[in-house]
Amino acid sequence: MLAVAVAVAVAGACGSDEPTVQAAPDFAACGFPTPDPAADPGEVPTPLLLGGEATVAQTEVKDGRLIAALHVPHSVNEAFGLYKSALADAELDVLQEDNEGFEAELYLKTGKELGSLQIRSSKCDDAVIVYLNLPAG
Repeated sequence: MLAVAVAVAVAGACGSDEPTVQAAPDFAACGFPTPDPAADPGEVPTPLLLGGEATVAQTEVKDGRLIAALHVPHSVNEAFGLYKSALADAELDVLQEDNEGFEAELYLKTGKELGSLQIRSSKCDDAVIVYLNLPAG
């Protein structure tokens, strides 16, 4: 009986070479607000959408500023690294950074304009909410 269990475990471990696609977390179960159907992903700089991984939950452009909320299927530390890499492509310079593991901030500059990117943990280990406050572009 033990030999059969070991054989099944080994066979399962030797499966296909194709990468495993992990399902996106249930953002509602993580405590995130329901995405607003009127949210416009086109307002968010493309690199900050992380290749389509980020779900745009809310956007508002007011007085020349973009305020947005994104649902991102990563931990705080993973999202922090991904966003630090994406900022150069979005033509945003990092002025200051702070990563405490459960939340993180990146303070930004583009030209003479300032902005911020805040990453907040959720009830789920693999999901964060990201708040953007950027010059509208």
